[in-house]
Amino acid sequence: MTQTMQRPPRSAIGIFFLGSGAMALIGGFHLFLGIAALLTGDVQVVGPSVLVDLAAAIWGWIHLLVGGGVLVAVVFLISGAAWARRVGIGAAGLGALLHLPWLPQNVIGHLSVIALDLLIIWVLSVYGQDFQDMPTT
Repeated sequence: MTQTMQRPPRSAIGIFFLGSGAMALIGGFHLFLGIAALLTGDVQVVGPSVLVDLAAAIWGWIHLLVGGGVLVAVVFLISGAAWARRVGIGAAGLGALLHLPWLPQNVIGHLSVIALDLLIIWVLSVYGQDFQDMPTT
């Protein structure tokens, strides 16, 4: 007896590609933040109860690596690679954590990026399984 794979519903396809697009956007944000951190000197983020002294070069390279990894994972995620889903969930979680120290500097901007990271985690957790080993024809 052969088992046939069915295509996921259209709503799942749309939500999956929304999450993939958000993931590409977040990867671009991380690349941009990494380049900006490398071009500037050391940064101090001061808040009401937070003082974080950051070496900008270290944070720049971290953001560049995460952003590049996310963009590579997006390409493989759209092609249906199962490992890319796990990498995407991990990278989105790491990306949300990377934006926490910067929160006092720009609350709305970094909260929106954290919200997109949480959207990515939700989409890949709920709908990503439908696209593993999906037939291409």
